[in-house]
Amino acid sequence: MVFTLFDKDENGVIDFEEFKAVAKQLHENINDDELLELMHSTHVNHKTATNEGFTFDEFYSIVSKFANK
Repeated sequence: MVFTLFDKDENGVIDFEEFKAVAKQLHENINDDELLELMHSTHVNHKTATNEGFTFDEFYSIVSKFANK
């Protein structure tokens, strides 16, 4: 599963640094502020209690958006 490839510390969450690696792998030219905004808006949309990182469902929804460009 792709999620586990980027969840380097195997805690079930893709954190900011791990997400930067995802964006780089997807060849997305996105800066840290844009990544933080994307994370925040995803948490709001999914009504997530924390901003610490992405769960699998959140990660999937973000990566799907990149893939459908």
